[in-house]
Amino acid sequence: MRIPERREHIRVDDWLCFEYQLLGPGDTLHASEEIVLNPRNTRQQEMARYLDGINRELAGLSSQLKARDPLLAQYLDMLNTKLDYLATHTTGHMPMREQHVNLSLGGMAFICKEALSPQTRLKLTLYTRPHGTPLTLEAHVAWCEPHRLGHWRVAVKFTPLTREQEAVLSLTLLHAHGTTPVE
Repeated sequence: MRIPERREHIRVDDWLCFEYQLLGPGDTLHASEEIVLNPRNTRQQEMARYLDGINRELAGLSSQLKARDPLLAQYLDMLNTKLDYLATHTTGHMPMREQHVNLSLGGMAFICKEALSPQTRLKLTLYTRPHGTPLTLEAHVAWCEPHRLGHWRVAVKFTPLTREQEAVLSLTLLHAHGTTPVE
């Protein structure tokens, strides 16, 4: 049963790359983990965003092509699948995909494949917009409910943010809202 929401911040729906990890009772985040500027991760995120954009464009073109030449469309879809498979297996890991999230300065809701108990502590790494800067935050599960077969909708509340974390997350929210800050 969902807890009635008491909004403290504006929320936006967006697509973001993120990862989470369960934290044990004694685990803490170190100050150096709060905002991680790892050039390798940034390059991977740029590549993932670029490929996601191409995949969206391919999906649109493929649906148009299916009306004209279904056999050619099927052939090109199979080639794209083969390229995705080869890319995944030559790099040794699945590329991170953007997921739909409902995001605010206070927390986030997302879909996952495992049920998480309320108050479970998490280490979240959000790849923020517009540059894919990794932002590591601590959060706890506010609620978790079944979404569809094998999936759960989870809402987490962030622990209080530092000014730097809030600035990076605010920029992501402005970007998702279609607003750019004045510099």
